[in-house]
Amino acid sequence: MIIKILWWIFWVSVTYFTCINILYTLLLVSSIIQNRIRSLQVRFEDITQLVHSWYTIPVSIIIPAFNEERVIIDSIYSCLKLNYPEFEVIVINDGSTDSTLRKMIEEFDLIPLDIIHRNQIKTGPIIDTYSSRKYQNLLLVDKTNSGKADSLNIGVNFSKYRYVCCTDADSLFESDALLRAMRLVIEDPKHIVGLSGQVMIRNGLIIDKGKIIKRGLPKNWLALFQFVEYTRTFLSHRLGWSWLGSLMVVSGAFGIWRRDILIKIGGFSGETVCEDIELTFRCHRILMEKRIPYRIISIPDPVCWTEGPQSLKNLSAQRNRWQRVVVETVLRNANMTLNPAYGCVGMLGMPYYILYEILGPFIEILSYGLVLFGIVYGYFKPELFILFLAFLIFYNAFLVMISVIIQDYGYGIFRWKDVAKLILVSLTEYVVYHTYLNLVRIKGTFDAFRKVKRWYRFERVPIERTNKKI
Repeated sequence: MIIKILWWIFWVSVTYFTCINILYTLLLVSSIIQNRIRSLQVRFEDITQLVHSWYTIPVSIIIPAFNEERVIIDSIYSCLKLNYPEFEVIVINDGSTDSTLRKMIEEFDLIPLDIIHRNQIKTGPIIDTYSSRKYQNLLLVDKTNSGKADSLNIGVNFSKYRYVCCTDADSLFESDALLRAMRLVIEDPKHIVGLSGQVMIRNGLIIDKGKIIKRGLPKNWLALFQFVEYTRTFLSHRLGWSWLGSLMVVSGAFGIWRRDILIKIGGFSGETVCEDIELTFRCHRILMEKRIPYRIISIPDPVCWTEGPQSLKNLSAQRNRWQRVVVETVLRNANMTLNPAYGCVGMLGMPYYILYEILGPFIEILSYGLVLFGIVYGYFKPELFILFLAFLIFYNAFLVMISVIIQDYGYGIFRWKDVAKLILVSLTEYVVYHTYLNLVRIKGTFDAFRKVKRWYRFERVPIERTNKKI
């Protein structure tokens, strides 16, 4: 009886891993094709022409900040130095209790100024508004603490342009980030309502007032694992989902939205602990139900760098929060699952999130545990488990290798020794890092059903600086 149960579980696990890896292969092929097309476009088109074009669409950049004294100045400078013809930067101070507000006022010579805005999304109370005497396109809104979603909604209310770029207080932009992103929007402004760019881990960068002076891999091993994870996820996964019309996450670190659509669907929701995932799901659902033609896309261009946690405690807190919002969001939109009325989102995107993002960690951990149990008690041969695990490890390393190579081929981000290091790290990333994250995600799933709502902020990593430009 036991042997039958073990073999049944083993074949269920093999089927699960086989289906997931076939899907990843198809997504990877799609990503390679799209990245190739995009890299050719970059070679033969001069995107800097958009700087002088009458057709370039202005953008409002929104930065919510709560107790971000270590990173906020660099983030604002990174935005202000963007190579883009017309944009504004709106910083929302969400009732910070540290020196975030004071530092911004002093650094950018901000003065109180009454500013008229459209209150099209209901928000919490505002304390004061400030304008910069140094930068005409910089605005600061000071408010009582009410959460990131409310801060973003205030930014939308104050924004004056058709498209808004929502980012985090620890994010750093490439100088041509908006040019690369908005180039695609300009081609189809009628239908593109959301856009996500390639986000990478900034640990290891050397910064000077928001400008990236030197790129490098993180020295911290946990951050390095995240670097590998982000590279694989954004290049070999999200590009493929974008092509299928089922991109379910527009990253909060760099997400461009059409302002009128945000207002139409009610803005960002404060009912979950991670607003970007919930908003993307809701946008798909509402626009499909209203039969409004739209596109939510991802681009392969590396446009933004964000901080990765450097301790297990902080990483666990972050991923626990992400998992909770995935479970909450899927449950809220469960009616889309396998519903042809919602197109690829209902037929592919929703089942993927249920099977992989929610049930996947349970299946994987249970599979490993029961196979090891079978080996210890002589029901399975060790060679079978070793062969199975080796396939998963090397296939994951293959995904990382292809992702790194196409990233480097198109944009020259890495040095060859960095490429080699990332591939070597990927050989241990799956067994060590991925397994640990599965345990964290399992706890996060249980916490979601227990209605845990804690944010779990982690302390920022000091930015590495240099006075010498390299």
